[in-house]
Amino acid sequence: MDVYEHIDDYIKGRLTSADKLAFESALSHDKELQSLVDNYQEISNVSEGLLELELLGEIKEVGQTVSFGDKWKIWKILVPILLLSAIAYFAFQAGRNAKQLEKQKVYFAANYERPDNPDTVRSADLNTLDDLGKAIYYFELNDFDAAEKVLKDIIQSSTDESELSDAHYWLGHVYLNKMEWEKAKTQFLLSKRNESKRYINFINRVDY
Repeated sequence: MDVYEHIDDYIKGRLTSADKLAFESALSHDKELQSLVDNYQEISNVSEGLLELELLGEIKEVGQTVSFGDKWKIWKILVPILLLSAIAYFAFQAGRNAKQLEKQKVYFAANYERPDNPDTVRSADLNTLDDLGKAIYYFELNDFDAAEKVLKDIIQSSTDESELSDAHYWLGHVYLNKMEWEKAKTQFLLSKRNESKRYINFINRVDY
C-alpha cells in the first residue's frame, strides 16, 4: 500500500483494520508522512481554495465579467492560500530535515572513529596540561563547547605550525561531533596531519 495515497482515508477512518495497522506502522518512523498528517487540514484548505480560484478563472474565460465582489473574493481566498502554503512548506521542510538529521546520526554512530589520544586521560590534572592538552581533555569529556573555545584561542595566538596543525585537527573533530560538517571539513583541510584525509573522506560521504 502506498501510504501517501491513503492519508485522506486514514484521517477519515476509511481504512480497513489491516491497512490502518500498515499505515500507522509507516507513520511511526516516517517524519514526512507525520508532517503531512499533522498538517492535513491546512493542506486540504489550500486544495479547496485552489479549486475555487480555478472555477472563477473558468467563468472569466467564457466571457463573463468578474465583478468587484468576485475580485474581493479571490483575494480573500488567495491570502489564506499563500499563508497555508507557507505553513505546509515549512512543516514539510522540518520533517525532511529531521529525517536527514536522523540519517546523519545513524551514519555517524556507525562509521565515526574517535581519535586515539593516550597522552590525555579523563583523570588528568588540568593544571599540568598545556592549552592543546586542555582542549583534548575537554574533548574526551564530550565538552565540545569548551574544547572549541580553547582551540580557537590557540589558532588565533599560536605561531607554531605543528601546534596549529594539531589545533585545526582537533577542532575538526569537535565540529564532527557537533555535526557541523562544512566547518569540520575546513579544519581538516587546514591541518597537515595525515589522518585528516581520512576524516575529509568521511565527511564527503555524509548526506547533508
